[in-house]
Formats: sequence, C-alpha cells, structure tokens
Amino acid sequence: EFEQDIPSRRLQLQIHLRPCKKGEIFIQRTLICLPCGSTDHQSPDHRSYTLQHNENHCTSCPTGAFCWGKHHIGPRAGYWRSNPNSDHFIPCKHPKACLAAHFDDQNGVVEGGCDEELGYYGTLCAACKGDFTLNLDYSCSKCSDSVTVIIIAVLTLLVVIGVFVLMIRSTLKCAYEERSQTSIYLKIFANYVQIMVLTSGFDASWPTEMSGMFAVFQQIGAVSDQLPRFACLIPAENPKRVFTLVLISTVLPAVVLALTWTGWHIYARKKGANKEVCHDKGICSVVVILALLHPILVQRSVSMFQCHQIEEAWYLRSDYSVKCWTAEHNFWTYGIATPSLVIWGLGFPTAMGIVLIHNRRKLHELSTRIKYGYMFKGYKKPSFYWEIVIIYR
Repeated sequence: EFEQDIPSRRLQLQIHLRPCKKGEIFIQRTLICLPCGSTDHQSPDHRSYTLQHNENHCTSCPTGAFCWGKHHIGPRAGYWRSNPNSDHFIPCKHPKACLAAHFDDQNGVVEGGCDEELGYYGTLCAACKGDFTLNLDYSCSKCSDSVTVIIIAVLTLLVVIGVFVLMIRSTLKCAYEERSQTSIYLKIFANYVQIMVLTSGFDASWPTEMSGMFAVFQQIGAVSDQLPRFACLIPAENPKRVFTLVLISTVLPAVVLALTWTGWHIYARKKGANKEVCHDKGICSVVVILALLHPILVQRSVSMFQCHQIEEAWYLRSDYSVKCWTAEHNFWTYGIATPSLVIWGLGFPTAMGIVLIHNRRKLHELSTRIKYGYMFKGYKKPSFYWEIVIIYR
C-alpha cells in the first residue's frame, strides 16, 4: 500500500528483533518483552522474577530469597543455594553461617555465601574449616591450642574412667551382697540416659522445651568427640575427620577391653589374688563397659548411613562436606561402619543373650553373678533376659 501511494519513492527500513532476555517474559498480546518486577508494587527486594528465557509468566519471590526483579535473586541471611542459577533456597543448618546476598547496578547480585571468617564453608555452610570444629548445632568453634585440648581430653577421659569404675564396683558389690540395690539404680539411670541420647539424635521437630532437654543429652552422647574438642587433634583433611572418628569408635572398644583385661591380670599377679576370681571380674568389667558404650558405638556407625538429599546430590548429615555413596564414602560405610555395627551393635547383645540362656540355671552362683550380674540383676528369674531386649531396643 505504501508503494502504491508513492510509486516513485522507496523507503527501506531495517528492524532489529531479539528474543526476550533472561529475566523478561514474552507478552503474546502486545508482542513485547516485559522485565519481571517492573510493574510490581512489592518492596524492592521482594519482586517477581524469572530465571528462564522466553517465559510467559513471572514467578513470585520464594521464601528465603531477595528478589530485585528480572533474574536478580539471591539468598537472605540464614539461607543457602547450590549455585547462582538456582531458585531453590534451603535454610542453613546454623542460621548465622549463611550471609545475605546484595544487589548493585554494576555487579548485579553478589552472593553472600558462607561466613568463612567464622569457619563455615561447603554445602548449607554446615562444614568447618581445618582450625575449627563442628558442634552439635552445626556451629563452628575455633580450636584451642593443642595443649588446652589435650588437658581437657585427659580430664574428660578421667571422668569416663571414673564412671566405668563406679559401675563395675557397684556391680561387683551387688554380686557379693545380694541385698545391695546400688547397681540396679545406676543401671536404670544409665538406660534412661542411653535412650534419651538416642532419641535426641532423631531428626524431628521437637517442641522448644523438649529441644532444650535433648540438648543436654546430645552433649552427653557426643562426649567422645565434641565436648573436649577431640576433633581439633585430628587433621581436617586426608582423611576427613568424620571417617577418622568412625575408625576410632570401631577400634577403641577393643583397645579399652584389652587394657581392662590386662589390668585385672596384672592385679592378680602383683596382689597374689585368686586368678579365677580376677578372671570373673575381668569378664564383669568387659560386660559393663560394652553395655555402657553400646548406644554411642551404634549411633556412630549408623550415622554413616544418614544422608540428606539436596537437589540431585546426597550429603552426610554428620559432615556436609562429604558426599554420600561415592567410592570413598562406600568404603568407610561398608568397610568400617558396617562391621562395627555387626560386631559391637548386634554381636554384643546376641552373645550376651546366648551366654545368659546357657547359664540360666546357674544365675544364683557367685561366679555367674560376678561375670554377668550386670545383665540380669534386678529382674525376676523368668525375665533374666530382659536387659538384652533393652539393649536391642
């Protein structure tokens, strides 16, 4: 029509078209690209967005995110995302570990990341650098100097040894004095603490009051590597601390039992005591120590199977710097943690159950009371096996 109206003149127009850019949506009705958030009446950091090209609608700002319009989104303080192109914001395991993102016109979105000055790094900012140690609430604490850590470790070890000695002495006293009830009350209290320690490890949304109570028992359950900051004595990498702790928990019971057994034999030689009696007391010590250590050993082994899926990957809950089901993780899980679970977790109560059934008609004899009294003292005769049920539970 233009040429028909003015046949003697030609006008050449060059029109450049482009697809909608990232952060824009295509409006079919008007054939234009509209930046997301440009027409929002929300606060400047809570506008709609899109991370795709040629979308036909904008997305509302997700929980845990700052949204500055177009494709400019970033995590708020206490939230984490796997990469700058993700709009999946996950609460951090420790709120103070994750810093907030910010936006400026020159650099766009600047990720806050993990607070590395306080030692946080990695997935969910739930791992700690080499000179920090990870606490039960996923906070990082600066490691003290080696001398301080060793002193605290020695003091803690003395307390643990004191508990073992108290339980063994009370058990032996009950064997010789049938009316003595001390070991029964101590065993009931120990069972209560063990159950609470295991329950506190469940990943559940407990009420605030119960969470505070469980925090105390979590500290008791973590005495092997958390309270005294034992992890600070272990190199942060090669191998990772979590693998080293699993190895220690697997080997340590055997070392403790060997030292206990050797100690009773040395005592028998130096004091000229009856070897058979010392042998029985050695068995008593082994039974008591394994019964007290059992929940912690099981918890440490089972923790290698507890993984958390984040997008397409799985991470170990006890150390988010470790990816689950890799060759390294499989070696430590199936090569170390599983045998530990079978030997200490299942083997001990099974062996004790067999021994008690075999000696069920000898429970009244002094030798049997000394060796295995911790397992059946306080129960009625038909229920001599009930401690095994408690351990399995």
